[in-house]
Amino acid sequence: MESLDPAKTLEILKAISDLESSIANLYRYCSELRETEKDFWLALEQDEQKHAQLIQEMAQMMENRKFFCVPSGSFNGSAVKNLKNFVERHLRKLQKLEIPADFKSLLSIAWNIEYSIGEMNYKNLFSIAEGEYETPLQTILSETAAHRSTLGSKITAMRNHIAKPHKLVTPKGHPGVQRKLNHKAVLLRLN
Repeated sequence: MESLDPAKTLEILKAISDLESSIANLYRYCSELRETEKDFWLALEQDEQKHAQLIQEMAQMMENRKFFCVPSGSFNGSAVKNLKNFVERHLRKLQKLEIPADFKSLLSIAWNIEYSIGEMNYKNLFSIAEGEYETPLQTILSETAAHRSTLGSKITAMRNHIAKPHKLVTPKGHPGVQRKLNHKAVLLRLN
């Protein structure tokens, strides 16, 4: 593919920084909705703020020509805008109470966001880049992978949570098969 001009790459970096800030805003709002998981959401929000800052620093280094890089045309800039629209739409729906705000639903939204970021693969922004420029990208990618892992673990734990057993007695020899109470037998014993 043909390489992008630096101005187009700077535009994409700005869009990525805006995306990361939007994700941080969503996670901060989730922390306000879910007091019991507030620290979890705030930790994610803090990482996303850091990602936005790292991208801004990368754009500044590129503008100042403090490193050598060759922009690549293989990165899909429209995917960044589409994901930002997804994030902002879900934030608005949460604010208007149009979608569920239970922990499982919020985890699902976050999982979709983090998975989409991983699929974008920010490393495809450049076909050649100096090590100094690769470090922030690698930080963002590894923290995004850690977010996906944490979210996936929480979702799996919720799916595997064993429901509380019913108070009905199971017949002997058939654990797990619930038996209906014989109301006549219960009444006879009371008399």
